[in-house]
Amino acid sequence: MIKLNFNKSIEQFDATATTTANTANVFTFDKDTQTITGVTINSPDVEIPDTIDGVEVLNIGDSIFRGEDITSVIFPDSIKKIGVNAFGFCSELTSINLPLNILNIENSAFGGCNGLTTTTITIPLSLNMMNANPFWDCNLTEFIIPTGVSQYSVEGGVLFNKDKTIIVAYPNDRNATEYIIPNTVTRIIESVFDTCYKLEKITIQEGVTTINAYAFYNCDKLTIIHLPNSITTIDESAFEECSGLESINIPSNVSIISNQLFYRCSKLKNIDLSNSITLISGNAFEGCTSLNEINIPSSVKEIGVYSFSGCSSLSKIVFNNDIKDITIGKDAFNDIAKSNKVDVYNTVKWNDERKEKFYNLTNIDHSKINFINPKKPKQWVIITLLIILMLIIIILLVI
Repeated sequence: MIKLNFNKSIEQFDATATTTANTANVFTFDKDTQTITGVTINSPDVEIPDTIDGVEVLNIGDSIFRGEDITSVIFPDSIKKIGVNAFGFCSELTSINLPLNILNIENSAFGGCNGLTTTTITIPLSLNMMNANPFWDCNLTEFIIPTGVSQYSVEGGVLFNKDKTIIVAYPNDRNATEYIIPNTVTRIIESVFDTCYKLEKITIQEGVTTINAYAFYNCDKLTIIHLPNSITTIDESAFEECSGLESINIPSNVSIISNQLFYRCSKLKNIDLSNSITLISGNAFEGCTSLNEINIPSSVKEIGVYSFSGCSSLSKIVFNNDIKDITIGKDAFNDIAKSNKVDVYNTVKWNDERKEKFYNLTNIDHSKINFINPKKPKQWVIITLLIILMLIIIILLVI
């Protein structure tokens, strides 16, 4: 983008420039930020120039090479930052040698580069702490840190911060079907286990408080994972596309089921929602085609759009709070009960208003919905309770 500033000279006016940089590839460059902002790929072998028009190149912008058919890249030592998704899904890329003086590598910078023939990544001395795993689905077996690195540590090829309170990146081609997260860890950052296709069981120990977005995304062989009660926050899509996961517990300290948290977990049959849950966000369970029952706690005040859409095996829905008192988003129960009827329970008697509210959340045949009213206590139970109450009163009077 050209920045309009009429106080500048003609030479200063154009903030961008292009150059062949001694290769067939043409780069667009923002001189003000010293950032490569675009590229025209004419050769699969990419060499990033150290200067363009006499200005040092410091940064590679977001998504610049995303999805391009490049096979190699050479970085100059001047590079300080590689942007979000900068080389994402470059599946023909065969190796990554990080710049010597790199400071920041952003989210998914190399995510989906699954054609790498080198299976290790060496972390540079200069690299600052990362907030997300930029190397998911890169077919790595281990991370290596040289002597002198102060921000990171490695255990069994897995990358952590220095004191092992944060797990940063798990190499997805590591030869293991089970993994126990060390008991020092309190946070699992974004995309740590993204597309770890070999893992079948993960143990999260007490002490972990936060699971960030996409932490276990597309771990399609993962069948067993237990979440300790120390967890208070689970961000969006943390378990999205975990198509082998059959059951999971929600810790009692978690109050929000985040967006797309279990999206398309197609084998998920059982979910235990605690009474601390107040919000089930949009698309949280969308496409969970094996889910057959959902018990919505009385603490839930809101259910987002498409939350249970496409849960085609649902046969029982229990509202432990009057449906009239719950804010429910559009099509929250769309496309349920494809081949079976569904029993829907409410805490008070269903009337036309309550039924109409539920009908508006689905597009299924209304004849497939059975509205179940709460059971009235049997007469003998009421009589027994009255007798007990009278006896208590008599005893208190005698005393």
